[in-house]
Amino acid sequence: MNFELIRAVVSKSLRDRGVWGTVRRTAEYLVKTRAVDEFDVRNGTDTSGIEPLWKFSISSPNAKFGGRYHASEEWELAGAAKVLDEDLSSFTFVDLGCGKGRSLLIAARLGFRRVVGVEFAAELAATARRNIQIAGITNASVIDADAAEFSLPEVDLAVFLFNPFRSAVVRRVASKLEQPRVGELYVIYSNPVCAEAFDDCQVLQRAGSAPARWLPTIIWKLTRDVGTTPQAPRELEIRAYKSSDVTALPAVLMRMREHDILRGRGEVWNQPTEKKGCGDSSAELCGNE
Repeated sequence: MNFELIRAVVSKSLRDRGVWGTVRRTAEYLVKTRAVDEFDVRNGTDTSGIEPLWKFSISSPNAKFGGRYHASEEWELAGAAKVLDEDLSSFTFVDLGCGKGRSLLIAARLGFRRVVGVEFAAELAATARRNIQIAGITNASVIDADAAEFSLPEVDLAVFLFNPFRSAVVRRVASKLEQPRVGELYVIYSNPVCAEAFDDCQVLQRAGSAPARWLPTIIWKLTRDVGTTPQAPRELEIRAYKSSDVTALPAVLMRMREHDILRGRGEVWNQPTEKKGCGDSSAELCGNE
């Protein structure tokens, strides 16, 4: 049990709701955390209910930015996967903040090649592994890690978030996506209360949305002209252009075109500019409590 988080949650609730509002909220937690829904009845798993993070032992300093666990719904994730319009059998599904792992079970049955859960609460990660075993899923695994520090695999990827943490961590995740990588990449953000973190990323563009219980799920896609091109060729062409060998210019332009560097990016003629990051504002509290 994390007493620091308990103090923080209770203090905020007292400020926002007062004494009686906090009492009512606590009663709701006690009822909902014991509820078992149809998904678990049908599958014999333990993915239901609401699990506040203060119940668990979490060593990460980012625990204060974490949101409570609340299970995904099958129809929500299935609807979002359709927006991708891809052959899912070539994609790895990564759930950042997977909790008890319901989304992992759903994603595996949707046909993803591999399914990975990332969770920094050891107790929740252990429950997710048990659920994977109960469900007989053989292509899923759970990693004990902080999403803010996790390195995404270099494969065709669908990154899933169900409002697992506040803006400070969402922006750190988004900033990692600006690093050069290979393969296709989508971000599926359910209950996207911090959507601006991904909208601000220069390498992502919105690909669509899908219906959901609360805010519509938003899907972003890695743009084709950013992120898949190695950085070394661009630097090579800039150095070649700045040289005095004018006869080399046609070949330089051809290689630049091959690397998509001329595609609407006039700054190529100048010294490379540093990419704009997504920022990291721990003061902006827009996640679940």
